[in-house]
Amino acid sequence: MNNNPQNIIQLQAPMVAEPEPKINNQPRLDNSPSQPGKKRGGGIKTLAVVGTLVLFGFLGWRMLSQKQQAAAPKTTTTTSSYQLVQAATVKTGTLQQTMAVTGSLKANLSVDLSAKLTGRIAQVFVDEGAQVRKGQLLVTFEDDELRSQVSSAEAAVQAAQVQLRQKQVQLPATSADIETSIQDAQANLASAQAKYRQTQLKQPAQEQTTRAEVETARQSVQSAQIKLAQARETVVQTRKEVEASIAQNDAAVKGAQASAQSAQAALDEVKRGSRAQEIAQAQQDVSVLEAQLANAQTAMDRSEELVRVGASAQSELDTARTTRDVYKAQLEAAKQALSLKQEGSTNEQVRQAQETVRQAQESVRQAQSTLDQAKAKRSTITNAQRDVVNAQTTLATAQSNLRTSQANLSNIPVTRQDTQIALETVHQAEAALAKAKANRANVPVAREDIEAARSSVRQAQETLRQAQIALANTRVVSPIDGVINTRTAAPGQAATAGNALMNIVATNSVYFEAQVDENSVRDIHPGQSVQIMATSISDKPLYGTVADVIAVADSASRQFRVRVSLDDKSRRLTPGAFARGQIIMQSVRNAMSVPEDAVRQDGSEKFILAIAGSGDTSSAEKHVVHTGLTASGQTQLLDGVNTGERVVVGNPLLKAGDQVKITSG
Repeated sequence: MNNNPQNIIQLQAPMVAEPEPKINNQPRLDNSPSQPGKKRGGGIKTLAVVGTLVLFGFLGWRMLSQKQQAAAPKTTTTTSSYQLVQAATVKTGTLQQTMAVTGSLKANLSVDLSAKLTGRIAQVFVDEGAQVRKGQLLVTFEDDELRSQVSSAEAAVQAAQVQLRQKQVQLPATSADIETSIQDAQANLASAQAKYRQTQLKQPAQEQTTRAEVETARQSVQSAQIKLAQARETVVQTRKEVEASIAQNDAAVKGAQASAQSAQAALDEVKRGSRAQEIAQAQQDVSVLEAQLANAQTAMDRSEELVRVGASAQSELDTARTTRDVYKAQLEAAKQALSLKQEGSTNEQVRQAQETVRQAQESVRQAQSTLDQAKAKRSTITNAQRDVVNAQTTLATAQSNLRTSQANLSNIPVTRQDTQIALETVHQAEAALAKAKANRANVPVAREDIEAARSSVRQAQETLRQAQIALANTRVVSPIDGVINTRTAAPGQAATAGNALMNIVATNSVYFEAQVDENSVRDIHPGQSVQIMATSISDKPLYGTVADVIAVADSASRQFRVRVSLDDKSRRLTPGAFARGQIIMQSVRNAMSVPEDAVRQDGSEKFILAIAGSGDTSSAEKHVVHTGLTASGQTQLLDGVNTGERVVVGNPLLKAGDQVKITSG
């Protein structure tokens, strides 16, 4: 008889299905012993069939439970001689543990170009997204009127310079003539006085008096020389102090003007608020993140179902849940950013910006007033120079007196007639000297005319410089190498000073900024290698290094920012693009590794089941091992195996010594 349970069930089935004989409702009158005997035999058969079905149902349930407990891609099929298993080879290579992050590309340098003058735009040479170089011409303004102003200013400078040269040429001649006439008059007076004194010095007493005069005159010369040296030193010191004060205050005026311009630009920016393009971009960011969050939620739900039925590891579900949470936090931040851009600037911000502009303008006025006061002090230099002239005159007079006194010693014998004639000559010489000195008053007037002409030249030069600056401001060039991010300027558009023209982002300073949760940021530090994928730019990976970890979390998302420097010599990266990164947390070279499912554990002891033998069937051999790094589904083995050995993967019910056969695939 066949012992197959299925065959048994098939043979017994007709007995179960056989209908029982029909029995009348009338009482049986026949008491034949054959009737009761037949009825008892049918009941026994029925019980046997039911018992057999229950037994084989229990055995089938037991076998199904053992298959479900295996939880492997391919369950082992137990036969009378061996079990089917999957095997992996022990490999040696680099094992890396990575952390997945997401973020966006950003730039360290972004420049807003604005108009420096009020006028009409003539040409715009670039569009949004264009690559530009430093110094490249971007925008020009209409400049016909400014060119005319520059020509007029140049002509005014030339005219002022001609007038200055004429006055400078006239001054030496006028001054020399006056000084010559004064010196001649002084010499004539000295000679006349000497002759007059000679007529008086006829006696020894007069000689003694004359010697005393000589000594007094010598002391006067020495005193005049000292005063002249002091006056000259005063001129030098005064000029240094005045010029230093002017230069310092001029720098203060320029600094105050720059602050006022910055404050005005800030006020214009506050009044303008967020542009429609920025609001549209923020709305687009929200839409993208909503789609990404929906995809992440779907992936997490799928992972939960796979983990529930035992077809996936718990780590994959954790990764899907983390990705879902990251997108959820980013979506919340994007919605808040959109709300802020839609609300715009508050009245308080505008008022504060206006107050800053007013204070900056007041600082300019005060600095200009101080500068004007410093320039007014130049008159002290003229006063000091006048003191030098006076000291020179005093010295010349003292020297002349000394020469006269010395001459008197040799001309004492003179007659009374000579004395009278000498006295008249002295009077005439004094009158001539007084007239010559009177002409000296014309010299300061001539000097003032020269200074006025020199001031006119400086004023004309400053007017020319301002006109040239205004003309140069009609050409707007790029201050950096980069990409045109936004452009608001258009040909024919009227612009005022401070109006925004375009924004340039430097492409040589693009970096990757990733968002990391608070549990992972402590494991990240500068110097770690990072692989980045920005699919909107290229399908090829980029490589970089962690440059900085911002130790301040975002108040809304509680995420930390990690900056990664990139090696982008081609400068093809676009700030604002979304990117994914893999931070290499740990790397082990020449590591022996096996699939994570190949490592088994019995209490604190870890081991693998190596496949011994090379035939159709082999045996499972237990090797105790010590493990190291686990990453990407692979576990590092520190000892217990050799490279190239085969180990069993999965089959948790397999034991050492069991006969196994390796499945294909």
